[in-house]
Amino acid sequence: MLSEIQTPEIQISPQEKKAFLEQQAKLLQEIHACRKELNEMSAQREFWLTKKEEAGQKIGGLIGQVKETRKSRDVETLHVKSSKGQRTTLNSTIKTKLEELRQLQQKKKELLSKHAIKEDPAELKRKISQMEYKIETEGMSFDKEQKMMKVIKDIKRKYKEFSGVMDVEQKIQKLSQELSQLKRQADASHLQVQEHATKSQSSHEQILQTSGKIDELKQQEDQAYMKFMEFKIKAGEANSKLKETLGKLTEVNGKLQQHRAEREGDRRAREQHILEEKEKVVEEKIQKRKKLTTEDLLVFQKMELDKRAQS
Repeated sequence: MLSEIQTPEIQISPQEKKAFLEQQAKLLQEIHACRKELNEMSAQREFWLTKKEEAGQKIGGLIGQVKETRKSRDVETLHVKSSKGQRTTLNSTIKTKLEELRQLQQKKKELLSKHAIKEDPAELKRKISQMEYKIETEGMSFDKEQKMMKVIKDIKRKYKEFSGVMDVEQKIQKLSQELSQLKRQADASHLQVQEHATKSQSSHEQILQTSGKIDELKQQEDQAYMKFMEFKIKAGEANSKLKETLGKLTEVNGKLQQHRAEREGDRRAREQHILEEKEKVVEEKIQKRKKLTTEDLLVFQKMELDKRAQS
């Protein structure tokens, strides 16, 4: 029967086939190793990229803290400057007032020395008030009252001589009160300077501390970036090697496939040649009106089918 027609197969040499198969197996091992290396390098690349991004996020947060702390420090520094200005103004005013007080005290001393009186005008006034009150409230003899009135008159005369001294004394008292108030304000300003300066210094130290952390994180970020680039390059090299090896495997597989295709083509060509020879025999038998065998009939049927397909 036609289906049982046997044709010899054309095969590549055993040595050549073995070499191709060995090369194929070796390339498959290399591909497996390349993929493993690529996965490892890619994992390391992503690990260090994550580390870099984490460091960058921390740096961003700390930079925000530094900005806020710097604002607080600058506010405190402005307060220090303002308080120092107030303190300077107050100290200058105090200095001027002290000089005025010194001049008034000197003037009082000169007036007291001019009238050769040791009593204090305020004391004289107090004595006058006491004696007048005593005359009004106490019952006393006419002689005694007259004597006391004479003393009061004498004291009033002295007090009148020192009316200028009293004016100076009032100015001294008023100026002393002003100085006391100014000194309290100056002390308060000085305290504010110290408080704001302490806060400003604390903020400054915090900025320095945070800046140190930022520098450390930047080093970590740079190191992580260098590692990322290192493994990115290695991953690229592994990928290139994988592509190259896959290309070699494709080439080997292509050669093996080509040999199989050539073998199949040769087999079909030989079958076609045999079939054509059989067809010639059948045609010759038909022309000579010879009896056709079962195999001849199969060949004849195929000839008819081919003709129909071509028409």
